[in-house]
Amino acid sequence: MKSLTLKLAAVALALLPAACRSGRPAAVSPSVIDSDSADGVAVVSVAPANQGLNGTTPDALPKAQIFRVNRVNPAENVPITLGPDGKSVLSFPAPSDLTGPMALPLDDSYWLDLRGISPDTRYLTLTVSEYCALPADSLTPAFLLAHLADAGWPTQIVRLPFAASEPDAVSRANTLISEGLHDCPITYARPFGRPMR
Repeated sequence: MKSLTLKLAAVALALLPAACRSGRPAAVSPSVIDSDSADGVAVVSVAPANQGLNGTTPDALPKAQIFRVNRVNPAENVPITLGPDGKSVLSFPAPSDLTGPMALPLDDSYWLDLRGISPDTRYLTLTVSEYCALPADSLTPAFLLAHLADAGWPTQIVRLPFAASEPDAVSRANTLISEGLHDCPITYARPFGRPMR
């Protein structure tokens, strides 16, 4: 027991400079102390006080993104994700996943993303109600590829400096748009007529 106590004290002293450098106190959760390890050495996981043991922090939450899109209404048309070749279906939603809005309209032809749009997102000609009315076994890759909207892809995706889950995301996004989206990186841009990569 004395050996275990000395080892714990050594670990705490070794971590002290790191806690001082970060400017934040280190927190040790008792639930992560493992004194039953095979060699009798205690294993201690240490994370900053505002950080979970899995590495999540408020800054690590998904950032909101806004986008512009061609020829479809992203609040109505169903999005799917194509593979890197642009000719295979990587993922598509189950009808039961299509509850609630998929995107919210913003100023200047932008949309607030609520579904995780990416450069490989393509939209179907089918609306949510049409898609959900189809038999589940009809939603095959061949069927989905045959129902792609002509040029129905994002033309610009912009990352915003706040979490997507913020309750005032629409008003904050519109404010940033009106200010010219300064310091908001454009993570993707594609001309209207360019084919899928």
